[in-house]
Amino acid sequence: MSDNIATLISSYPRKRPFLPEIYQKIHANEYSINREGKSFLTKLSQYAESWMHYQVRALKGEAILEIGAGGLNHPQYETYKHYDIIEPYKEAHAGSDNLKLIRNSYQYIQEVPLSNKYDKILSVAVLEHLEDLPQVIAQACFLLKENSVFQAAVPNEGGLLWYLGMCLTGLGFRLRNKMSYFPLMRYEHLNKSKEIINIIKHFFKDVRVKRFPLPIHHLSMYVYIEAYHPRLDVCQRYLK
Repeated sequence: MSDNIATLISSYPRKRPFLPEIYQKIHANEYSINREGKSFLTKLSQYAESWMHYQVRALKGEAILEIGAGGLNHPQYETYKHYDIIEPYKEAHAGSDNLKLIRNSYQYIQEVPLSNKYDKILSVAVLEHLEDLPQVIAQACFLLKENSVFQAAVPNEGGLLWYLGMCLTGLGFRLRNKMSYFPLMRYEHLNKSKEIINIIKHFFKDVRVKRFPLPIHHLSMYVYIEAYHPRLDVCQRYLK
């Protein structure tokens, strides 16, 4: 293991920064606005985010596990036989019509039986939020069928274009709440895109990366990651 990846891995688990009470009070409402596209800017953001969903759907699988299913806005993009989800916040999809599409629902990846094997494990705009990202990736490796795929799509946090886009979203937030958007984003996003890519490369032998709209770090808003052939020995050592 190189010194760089060892340093990165050792930075986990990460802790969320303190979120002032005034932000805590509006957090749930802002989540709803962003997920449901209740403003012009969030609708524009959702349109751009659809690129992530279409990248993930390009690969088919009969048995699918989604990490961080949220409001269940991805299953309709897929064709499958069985669809399982991991989502600790059940209220995120309470009452969703898409619940009928789900076979099994788990709060944490550790609850998924190792006997469950999936053609693809995916996440869309989730990995940037995880406090213990390496553990989730390592655990997912043991749930993949042979020659199956791990897919992740994330915002390109750390890039210039992503920063400019966040400033635009932050403008809507400031107009609604008369406060800066940055404390909320620092609370929500614990992992930058390059960190996510490097951790996935640590646990998988074959990793492919695609960017949108341009294939350059600072000129892309979103990143799609496709990973094959997990290094199970590396995963096992980490989980121990």
